[in-house]
Amino acid sequence: MKKLIKGLIISCILILITACGQVSNSGSLNVSKNVEFDENDYKKIISANNKLALDLLPNLKVNDKGNIFISPTSLFMALSMVYNGADEETKEEMAKVLNSEGIDIAELNKANASLLSKLHNESKDIDLKVANSIWLYEKFHFQEDFAQNNRDYFSAEISGIDIMDNKSVELINNWVSD
Repeated sequence: MKKLIKGLIISCILILITACGQVSNSGSLNVSKNVEFDENDYKKIISANNKLALDLLPNLKVNDKGNIFISPTSLFMALSMVYNGADEETKEEMAKVLNSEGIDIAELNKANASLLSKLHNESKDIDLKVANSIWLYEKFHFQEDFAQNNRDYFSAEISGIDIMDNKSVELINNWVSD
C-alpha cells in the first residue's frame, strides 16, 4: 500500500505541478455547461479529502523551520482526475487512497466540480486561482471519455507535448505562471 501511495503521489506531482477548473477573463469558472451538479455535492468528499490529508501528513518531512505546507484538496483533485482513467485493481487501490470507496465516479466528479465552483465563488475577498491541466507525450492520446470528464468536471486543459524537447519544461512553467 505504501508503494502504491508513493507511486500515486509521484504520478500526481506532475499533475499537481500543473494543477494549480480555470477561471475565465470574466471571472466565472469554466465548468462545462454539459455538467450538472448540486452546489452542495462537494459535501460528499469532505471527509474523504480530510482523511487523505491526515493519512498523508505523517509521511511528509518538515522544512528547516518545522513547517509543512501542502494542499490536500489539490492532491485529492489530481488523484480524482487520474482516477477517471483507472480500471480494475488500480481503480480499487486508488479508491482506497482517495477514501472514496462506495462513491460512484460520476458522483466523485460532480463533487469535485461542486468544490471547484465553491472555491471560486467563495473566494471573492482573496486572490485564489485554481487551474488544472494534464500533459501527455504527444505520441500518445487520451481516451476520449477520460479527457472529456477532466475537461467537464475539473476544467482541465488537456495538452500534448514533446517530452524530448527541452522547451516543454518552459511551456509547462509558462502555463503555470499564467
